[in-house]
Amino acid sequence: MTSGGTTVPLEEKTVRFIDNFSAGTRGSASTEYFICQSYAVLFIHRKQSLKPYQRFLSDASPFDYIIPNQENPGEYRIDLQKKPNFEKIFESYQAAFKGIMA
Repeated sequence: MTSGGTTVPLEEKTVRFIDNFSAGTRGSASTEYFICQSYAVLFIHRKQSLKPYQRFLSDASPFDYIIPNQENPGEYRIDLQKKPNFEKIFESYQAAFKGIMA
């Protein structure tokens, strides 16, 4: 699966090129779909393009949702108040990759 914008040179020794700016949303969403259908996917993307499952967290890093567990030092939990659907997304991600690795 390819995702993100593409650059095509107009000459053999590139001076000019045609470029499109794509965020990679369709490619990352398609990759998620195929992974959930138990396909192994080789994901080729442009730098800065959206990666699978990242579109759900576009406002932050996954680490922004993880907080130390005050009751058990050394353990961490997900702060669901910051992103209520994070748990669902994470479970979907784990289930998809568990299916591929099985």
